[in-house]
Amino acid sequence: MRTSTWLSTCALALLGCNAASDPADEPPGSAEQGLSHVSIEESLKWPPKLSWTVFDDAVLAPVWLGDDDRGTLYTPLWRGCNGAIEDLVYAPPDGDCRKIKGTTRVDWDKAANTVHFTIKFRGVPPSPTIHRTQGVDFWYNPFHTRPKDLLSTGYRIWSISPTEAAPNATFYYDASTSLLLGSQYDFPAGPPPNSIPVSLRVYTLLSSDLMFPDAQGNLVYQYSIAYDHVTQEGGTTGHIKVGILPHDLCQSNPFDPTAGQLRTYISPWQPPSAGPSWAEMLRGGLQLDATIEDATVPYPNNDPPYGWSGVTLLSNTPAVQGGVPNGQTFQLVASIRNVAPAILPIDGGNGLGCKPFLYQPRVTGPNYCASNP
Repeated sequence: MRTSTWLSTCALALLGCNAASDPADEPPGSAEQGLSHVSIEESLKWPPKLSWTVFDDAVLAPVWLGDDDRGTLYTPLWRGCNGAIEDLVYAPPDGDCRKIKGTTRVDWDKAANTVHFTIKFRGVPPSPTIHRTQGVDFWYNPFHTRPKDLLSTGYRIWSISPTEAAPNATFYYDASTSLLLGSQYDFPAGPPPNSIPVSLRVYTLLSSDLMFPDAQGNLVYQYSIAYDHVTQEGGTTGHIKVGILPHDLCQSNPFDPTAGQLRTYISPWQPPSAGPSWAEMLRGGLQLDATIEDATVPYPNNDPPYGWSGVTLLSNTPAVQGGVPNGQTFQLVASIRNVAPAILPIDGGNGLGCKPFLYQPRVTGPNYCASNP
Protein backbone atom coordinates (compact mmCIF):
# COMPACT_ATOMS: atom_id res chain seq x y z
CA MET A 1 0.00 0.00 0.00
CA ARG A 2 1.58 3.27 -1.06
CA THR A 3 0.98 6.58 0.72
CA SER A 4 -1.61 7.86 -1.76
CA THR A 5 -3.82 4.80 -1.27
CA TRP A 6 -3.38 4.92 2.48
CA LEU A 7 -4.38 8.61 2.62
CA SER A 8 -7.49 7.94 0.51
CA THR A 9 -8.48 5.15 2.89
CA CYS A 10 -7.95 7.41 5.89
CA ALA A 11 -10.20 10.05 4.33
CA LEU A 12 -13.13 7.66 4.76
CA ALA A 13 -12.83 7.79 8.56
CA LEU A 14 -11.92 11.15 10.08
CA LEU A 15 -11.85 9.70 13.59
CA GLY A 16 -8.63 7.84 12.89
CA CYS A 17 -7.16 5.06 10.82
CA ASN A 18 -4.53 2.42 11.30
CA ALA A 19 -1.75 1.78 8.82
CA ALA A 20 -1.64 -1.69 7.31
CA SER A 21 0.49 -4.25 9.07
CA ASP A 22 1.29 -6.38 5.99
CA PRO A 23 5.08 -6.91 5.90
CA ALA A 24 5.02 -5.82 2.24
CA ASP A 25 4.02 -2.39 3.45
CA GLU A 26 7.11 -1.99 5.62
CA PRO A 27 10.09 0.04 4.41
CA PRO A 28 13.14 -2.15 3.83
CA GLY A 29 15.16 -0.16 6.37
CA SER A 30 13.75 -1.81 9.48
CA ALA A 31 15.24 -1.67 12.97
CA GLU A 32 16.89 -5.03 12.31
CA GLN A 33 18.48 -3.90 9.03
CA GLY A 34 19.65 -0.52 10.31
CA LEU A 35 19.69 2.79 8.46
CA SER A 36 22.15 1.81 5.74
CA HIS A 37 19.48 0.67 3.29
CA VAL A 38 16.87 3.43 3.50
CA SER A 39 17.05 7.12 4.37
CA ILE A 40 14.51 8.85 6.57
CA GLU A 41 13.12 10.61 3.48
CA GLU A 42 12.69 7.30 1.65
CA SER A 43 11.00 5.73 4.66
CA LEU A 44 8.24 8.35 4.39
CA LYS A 45 7.04 6.76 1.14
CA TRP A 46 5.44 4.05 3.31
CA PRO A 47 2.62 4.40 5.84
CA PRO A 48 3.72 5.09 9.41
CA LYS A 49 4.78 2.10 11.45
CA LEU A 50 2.79 1.67 14.65
CA SER A 51 5.79 1.26 16.91
CA TRP A 52 8.91 3.21 17.82
CA THR A 53 11.43 2.63 15.01
CA VAL A 54 15.05 3.27 14.16
CA PHE A 55 13.86 6.30 12.20
CA ASP A 56 12.20 7.76 15.30
CA ASP A 57 15.55 7.41 17.05
CA ALA A 58 17.46 8.92 14.16
CA VAL A 59 15.37 11.96 13.20
CA LEU A 60 16.97 15.13 14.60
CA ALA A 61 15.31 17.86 12.54
CA PRO A 62 12.06 18.32 10.61
CA VAL A 63 11.82 16.58 7.24
CA TRP A 64 9.46 18.12 4.68
CA LEU A 65 8.22 16.40 1.51
CA GLY A 66 5.70 17.47 -1.12
CA ASP A 67 3.81 20.75 -1.22
CA ASP A 68 0.78 22.48 0.29
CA ASP A 69 -1.62 20.19 -1.59
CA ARG A 70 -0.04 16.86 -0.78
CA GLY A 71 2.92 16.21 1.44
CA THR A 72 4.47 14.94 4.64
CA LEU A 73 6.12 16.48 7.68
CA TYR A 74 8.16 14.29 10.00
CA THR A 75 9.67 16.02 13.01
CA PRO A 76 11.23 15.20 16.37
CA LEU A 77 9.67 16.58 19.53
CA TRP A 78 12.05 17.58 22.33
CA ARG A 79 11.33 18.78 25.86
CA GLY A 80 10.80 22.52 26.09
CA CYS A 81 11.42 23.51 22.46
CA ASN A 82 8.60 26.05 22.50
CA GLY A 83 5.73 27.13 24.68
CA ALA A 84 3.30 29.92 25.38
CA ILE A 85 3.81 32.77 27.82
CA GLU A 86 3.58 31.43 31.42
CA ASP A 87 3.69 27.78 30.36
CA LEU A 88 5.38 25.44 32.81
CA VAL A 89 7.81 23.09 31.04
CA TYR A 90 7.67 19.84 33.01
CA ALA A 91 10.64 17.74 34.11
CA PRO A 92 10.35 14.38 35.89
CA PRO A 93 11.04 14.43 39.64
CA ASP A 94 14.23 12.36 39.24
CA GLY A 95 15.67 15.02 36.92
CA ASP A 96 16.45 12.50 34.17
CA CYS A 97 15.27 13.55 30.70
CA ARG A 98 17.69 11.37 28.70
CA LYS A 99 15.07 8.96 27.36
CA ILE A 100 12.30 11.47 26.70
CA LYS A 101 11.60 12.03 23.03
CA GLY A 102 8.64 12.28 20.68
CA THR A 103 8.02 12.34 16.96
CA THR A 104 5.11 13.55 14.87
CA ARG A 105 4.40 12.62 11.29
CA VAL A 106 1.71 14.56 9.44
CA ASP A 107 0.50 13.40 6.00
CA TRP A 108 -1.91 15.64 4.12
CA ASP A 109 -3.84 15.33 0.89
CA LYS A 110 -6.04 18.17 -0.34
CA ALA A 111 -7.81 16.02 -2.92
CA ALA A 112 -8.75 13.44 -0.27
CA ASN A 113 -9.55 16.27 2.20
CA THR A 114 -7.55 14.67 4.97
CA VAL A 115 -4.72 15.51 7.36
CA HIS A 116 -3.42 12.45 9.20
CA PHE A 117 -1.31 12.60 12.37
CA THR A 118 0.91 9.87 13.80
CA ILE A 119 2.29 10.78 17.23
CA LYS A 120 4.86 8.71 19.08
CA PHE A 121 6.30 9.22 22.57
CA ARG A 122 9.17 7.37 24.20
CA GLY A 123 10.01 7.45 27.90
CA VAL A 124 7.57 10.18 28.95
CA PRO A 125 6.05 10.24 32.46
CA PRO A 126 2.88 8.11 32.10
CA SER A 127 0.54 10.28 34.22
CA PRO A 128 2.49 13.10 35.86
CA THR A 129 0.98 15.03 38.76
CA ILE A 130 1.32 18.81 38.55
CA HIS A 131 1.19 21.14 41.55
CA ARG A 132 1.68 24.82 40.85
CA THR A 133 1.99 27.70 43.32
CA GLN A 134 -0.01 30.89 42.94
CA GLY A 135 2.32 33.82 42.35
CA VAL A 136 5.34 31.59 41.65
CA ASP A 137 4.61 29.45 38.60
CA PHE A 138 0.87 30.08 38.28
CA TRP A 139 -1.23 33.26 38.08
CA TYR A 140 -5.00 33.41 37.85
CA ASN A 141 -6.14 34.47 34.41
CA PRO A 142 -9.82 35.25 33.70
CA PHE A 143 -9.17 34.70 29.98
CA HIS A 144 -7.34 31.38 30.46
CA THR A 145 -9.10 29.59 33.30
CA ARG A 146 -6.96 26.42 33.35
CA PRO A 147 -6.76 24.50 36.64
CA LYS A 148 -3.79 25.20 38.90
CA ASP A 149 -3.17 21.55 39.80
CA LEU A 150 -3.42 18.48 37.56
CA LEU A 151 -3.87 15.26 39.54
CA SER A 152 -4.79 12.73 36.85
CA THR A 153 -3.39 13.49 33.44
CA GLY A 154 -3.03 12.59 29.80
CA TYR A 155 -1.47 14.37 26.83
CA ARG A 156 -2.67 16.34 23.82
CA ILE A 157 -0.75 17.33 20.70
CA TRP A 158 -1.50 20.86 19.48
CA SER A 159 -1.08 22.25 15.98
CA ILE A 160 -0.37 25.98 16.17
CA SER A 161 -0.25 28.58 13.42
CA PRO A 162 0.85 32.12 14.36
CA THR A 163 0.18 33.99 11.13
CA GLU A 164 -2.38 32.20 8.96
CA ALA A 165 -4.95 34.20 6.97
CA ALA A 166 -6.64 37.00 8.95
CA PRO A 167 -4.08 36.83 11.79
CA ASN A 168 -5.51 39.80 13.74
CA ALA A 169 -8.64 40.07 15.85
CA THR A 170 -10.34 43.04 17.49
CA PHE A 171 -10.00 43.22 21.26
CA TYR A 172 -12.08 45.52 23.45
CA TYR A 173 -10.75 47.41 26.47
CA ASP A 174 -12.82 49.34 29.01
CA ALA A 175 -12.41 53.03 28.24
CA SER A 176 -12.59 53.92 31.94
CA THR A 177 -10.29 51.29 33.45
CA SER A 178 -8.17 50.28 30.42
CA LEU A 179 -8.82 46.61 31.33
CA LEU A 180 -9.49 43.90 28.75
CA LEU A 181 -13.16 43.03 28.30
CA GLY A 182 -12.79 40.40 25.60
CA SER A 183 -12.56 40.13 21.84
CA GLN A 184 -14.78 39.95 18.80
CA TYR A 185 -15.25 36.25 19.62
CA ASP A 186 -16.79 37.14 23.00
CA PHE A 187 -18.94 39.95 21.57
CA PRO A 188 -20.19 38.68 18.19
CA ALA A 189 -23.06 41.20 18.20
CA GLY A 190 -20.65 44.13 18.29
CA PRO A 191 -18.42 46.02 20.71
CA PRO A 192 -19.49 46.43 24.33
CA PRO A 193 -20.39 49.99 25.42
CA ASN A 194 -17.67 52.39 26.51
CA SER A 195 -14.93 50.24 24.98
CA ILE A 196 -11.74 50.88 23.02
CA PRO A 197 -11.16 48.56 20.03
CA VAL A 198 -7.58 47.39 19.44
CA SER A 199 -6.43 45.10 16.62
CA LEU A 200 -3.97 42.47 17.89
CA ARG A 201 -2.36 39.27 16.63
CA VAL A 202 -4.02 35.92 17.33
CA TYR A 203 -2.83 32.34 16.87
CA THR A 204 -4.92 29.40 15.65
CA LEU A 205 -4.77 26.27 17.86
CA LEU A 206 -6.32 22.83 17.54
CA SER A 207 -5.47 19.50 19.13
CA SER A 208 -5.91 15.78 19.38
CA ASP A 209 -8.08 14.17 21.99
CA LEU A 210 -6.42 12.98 25.21
CA MET A 211 -3.62 10.46 24.70
CA PHE A 212 -2.36 8.06 27.38
CA PRO A 213 1.09 6.44 27.35
CA ASP A 214 1.63 2.93 28.68
CA ALA A 215 3.33 2.24 32.02
CA GLN A 216 6.77 2.62 30.40
CA GLY A 217 5.86 6.03 28.98
CA ASN A 218 5.51 4.87 25.38
CA LEU A 219 2.69 5.87 23.07
CA VAL A 220 1.60 5.59 19.44
CA TYR A 221 -1.51 7.55 18.52
CA GLN A 222 -3.16 8.31 15.17
CA TYR A 223 -6.06 10.48 14.08
CA SER A 224 -7.27 12.41 11.05
CA ILE A 225 -9.02 15.73 10.47
CA ALA A 226 -10.38 17.50 7.40
CA TYR A 227 -7.97 19.48 5.21
CA ASP A 228 -10.36 22.23 4.06
CA HIS A 229 -11.38 23.39 7.57
CA VAL A 230 -9.12 22.09 10.34
CA THR A 231 -10.75 21.11 13.63
CA GLN A 232 -10.22 19.29 16.88
CA GLU A 233 -9.97 15.52 16.59
CA GLY A 234 -13.42 14.16 15.80
CA GLY A 235 -14.54 17.29 13.92
CA THR A 236 -17.28 18.26 16.38
CA THR A 237 -15.34 21.25 17.72
CA GLY A 238 -13.38 23.73 15.63
CA HIS A 239 -10.39 25.64 16.98
CA ILE A 240 -9.48 28.37 19.44
CA LYS A 241 -7.93 31.76 18.80
CA VAL A 242 -5.16 32.67 21.22
CA GLY A 243 -3.66 36.08 21.88
CA ILE A 244 -0.51 36.98 23.79
CA LEU A 245 -1.38 40.51 24.86
CA PRO A 246 -1.82 42.99 27.71
CA HIS A 247 -4.87 42.59 29.94
CA ASP A 248 -4.35 46.22 31.01
CA LEU A 249 -3.64 48.80 28.31
CA CYS A 250 -1.87 50.95 30.87
CA GLN A 251 0.72 48.17 31.27
CA SER A 252 1.34 47.84 27.53
CA ASN A 253 4.23 49.26 25.56
CA PRO A 254 3.24 49.77 21.89
CA PHE A 255 6.88 50.23 20.83
CA ASP A 256 8.11 47.03 22.50
CA PRO A 257 5.30 44.71 23.67
CA THR A 258 7.79 42.54 25.57
CA ALA A 259 8.63 45.49 27.86
CA GLY A 260 5.05 45.49 29.16
CA GLN A 261 2.45 43.02 30.35
CA LEU A 262 1.85 39.99 28.11
CA ARG A 263 -0.72 37.41 29.12
CA THR A 264 -2.75 34.73 27.41
CA TYR A 265 -6.22 35.22 26.00
CA ILE A 266 -8.23 32.25 24.70
CA SER A 267 -11.41 32.61 22.65
CA PRO A 268 -14.47 30.39 22.93
CA TRP A 269 -14.27 27.31 20.73
CA GLN A 270 -15.05 28.23 17.14
CA PRO A 271 -17.38 26.21 14.90
CA PRO A 272 -15.79 23.54 12.68
CA SER A 273 -16.68 25.46 9.51
CA ALA A 274 -14.67 28.50 10.71
CA GLY A 275 -11.31 26.76 10.63
CA PRO A 276 -8.60 27.71 8.15
CA SER A 277 -7.35 25.19 5.64
CA TRP A 278 -4.31 23.05 6.38
CA ALA A 279 -2.44 25.01 3.69
CA GLU A 280 -3.05 28.19 5.68
CA MET A 281 -1.79 26.48 8.83
CA LEU A 282 1.40 25.48 7.02
CA ARG A 283 2.01 28.91 5.53
CA GLY A 284 1.43 30.54 8.91
CA GLY A 285 4.48 28.92 10.48
CA LEU A 286 3.48 25.58 11.98
CA GLN A 287 4.36 24.68 15.57
CA LEU A 288 3.59 21.44 17.45
CA ASP A 289 3.22 21.20 21.21
CA ALA A 290 2.41 18.17 23.39
CA THR A 291 0.86 19.34 26.65
CA ILE A 292 0.00 17.59 29.89
CA GLU A 293 -3.75 17.83 30.45
CA ASP A 294 -6.39 17.25 33.11
CA ALA A 295 -8.09 13.88 32.64
CA THR A 296 -10.52 14.00 35.58
CA VAL A 297 -13.38 16.19 34.35
CA PRO A 298 -15.61 15.16 31.41
CA TYR A 299 -15.89 18.19 29.15
CA PRO A 300 -18.33 18.54 26.24
CA ASN A 301 -16.77 16.87 23.17
CA ASN A 302 -13.70 16.25 25.41
CA ASP A 303 -12.60 19.85 24.77
CA PRO A 304 -12.13 21.97 27.93
CA PRO A 305 -13.28 25.59 27.59
CA TYR A 306 -9.89 26.91 28.72
CA GLY A 307 -8.02 25.25 25.84
CA TRP A 308 -4.74 23.88 27.17
CA SER A 309 -3.47 23.44 30.73
CA GLY A 310 -0.42 25.70 30.56
CA VAL A 311 1.88 22.71 31.18
CA THR A 312 3.98 21.44 28.27
CA LEU A 313 6.49 18.65 27.78
CA LEU A 314 7.39 17.90 24.14
CA SER A 315 7.31 20.39 21.28
CA ASN A 316 9.03 21.79 18.22
CA THR A 317 8.74 24.57 15.67
CA PRO A 318 9.08 22.93 12.24
CA ALA A 319 8.58 26.32 10.59
CA VAL A 320 12.04 27.33 11.84
CA GLN A 321 14.62 26.11 9.34
CA GLY A 322 16.11 22.97 10.87
CA GLY A 323 13.61 23.06 13.72
CA VAL A 324 14.63 23.61 17.34
CA PRO A 325 17.46 21.26 18.42
CA ASN A 326 17.34 19.07 21.50
CA GLY A 327 18.31 21.06 24.60
CA GLN A 328 17.33 24.40 23.05
CA THR A 329 14.17 26.51 23.31
CA PHE A 330 12.54 28.94 20.90
CA GLN A 331 12.35 32.42 22.38
CA LEU A 332 8.83 33.76 21.80
CA VAL A 333 9.83 37.14 23.23
CA ALA A 334 12.74 37.39 20.77
CA SER A 335 10.38 36.47 17.95
CA ILE A 336 7.94 39.21 18.95
CA ARG A 337 10.79 41.74 19.03
CA ASN A 338 12.31 40.31 15.83
CA VAL A 339 15.78 40.14 17.38
CA ALA A 340 18.43 37.42 17.65
CA PRO A 341 19.12 34.95 19.09
CA ALA A 342 15.74 33.27 18.60
CA ILE A 343 16.95 29.95 20.06
CA LEU A 344 18.80 29.58 23.37
CA PRO A 345 19.93 26.61 25.52
CA ILE A 346 17.55 25.26 28.14
CA ASP A 347 18.82 25.82 31.67
CA GLY A 348 19.82 22.37 32.90
CA GLY A 349 19.49 20.84 29.44
CA ASN A 350 17.59 17.70 28.56
CA GLY A 351 19.90 15.10 30.07
CA LEU A 352 20.58 14.05 33.63
CA GLY A 353 19.88 17.02 35.90
CA CYS A 354 17.07 18.52 33.80
CA LYS A 355 14.65 20.70 35.70
CA PRO A 356 11.29 22.39 35.13
CA PHE A 357 11.21 25.98 33.99
CA LEU A 358 8.66 28.70 33.36
CA TYR A 359 8.32 30.01 29.84
CA GLN A 360 8.97 33.78 29.73
CA PRO A 361 6.25 35.23 32.00
CA ARG A 362 5.27 38.89 31.63
CA VAL A 363 2.50 38.99 34.23
CA THR A 364 2.82 42.72 34.98
CA GLY A 365 4.45 45.72 33.41
CA PRO A 366 5.15 49.38 34.24
CA ASN A 367 2.16 51.68 34.49
CA TYR A 368 2.74 53.68 31.31
CA CYS A 369 -0.45 55.66 31.89
CA ALA A 370 1.07 57.15 35.05
CA SER A 371 4.20 58.26 33.26
CA ASN A 372 2.29 59.51 30.22
CA PRO A 373 -0.86 61.16 31.52
